[in-house]
Parts: sequence; structure tokens; C-alpha cells
Amino acid sequence: MSKTGTPLRMGRWTCECGRQEVYSNYCPRCDTNRPKKLPLMTNDERKKVLATLTDEQLEALSVDLTGDQQRILISDGRRMASLMSDFVNSMDEEPAKEAAELLSRTHCTLQQNFMRFCLAFIEHMANKPYTDLRNEASAKLARTIIVEIPDSERYLPSV
Repeated sequence: MSKTGTPLRMGRWTCECGRQEVYSNYCPRCDTNRPKKLPLMTNDERKKVLATLTDEQLEALSVDLTGDQQRILISDGRRMASLMSDFVNSMDEEPAKEAAELLSRTHCTLQQNFMRFCLAFIEHMANKPYTDLRNEASAKLARTIIVEIPDSERYLPSV
């Protein structure tokens, strides 16, 4: 623990006096200044740490995390696929509409990257050798998109 307390990566921090969930730049209990943020780990450092954790430990860590903490925990495509599967596993369309609207307001580069991700999913759906009634319409739509929009028009440059 540092002299000024333990920082959390979500905007909240815990002071060395024991006060938790401090949102301001100083502790209301002891007037200690907020500590500086810890530097983010490199991808290699993050992968080494996450490789030592079990799925149960990763799940326990991901509860109530947002922002930088969530980005640190998403170690690979498998973890992201799990988060997305949990998110879309609902019959309520409102959260998905809200997420789509919020994503459309992110940085332009992030929008382009997300669109690349969506196209990769569409390409995988179009090439599925087996479908059933639950994903048949999605696979058919994906095949139509792939056939109707040539590769050259599906290319999204990194700018």
C-alpha cells in the first residue's frame, strides 16, 4: 500500500485510513490526497497474470468492474465472447438498443474497430456448415450480406 492509499482503477479509491469508495480527490475522513493512478499493464504482462487465474477467479474479478478494470480483465477473444454471450442472452431488446446507441457515440476509431468485429462475426455466420431454427435466419442474412457486398467494400481501413 502506498503512503496515500490504495488506488482503484474505476475512479474510486480506498484511503490508508480505511475509508473505502472515496470518489473525490481527497479523503473526507483524513484529508489525504488521492494517489496517482497506477500505470496500465502491457498486453504481455496482462496475459501472464491472467494465464495464472482460473475461470472462477476471472468471473469473481469481473463483478461490478467498469472502465480500465474491465479492459484489463478482457484478456482474449474467449473472454470477450463470454461477456457478449451473457449480454445477448436475454429476450429484452432494450439493453441491446441502448448499447448500440452508446457505441455509435464512441470515438470514430472505436466505431470502425467495432464494425470490423461485426463483419468478422457476419463472415463466420455466413460460413457455418450447420444451422437450426434458432440461428437459421441469422446465417441466411449473413450469407446475403457476404454475397451482395464484395470484399473490397467490406474492407475497413485503420486510420
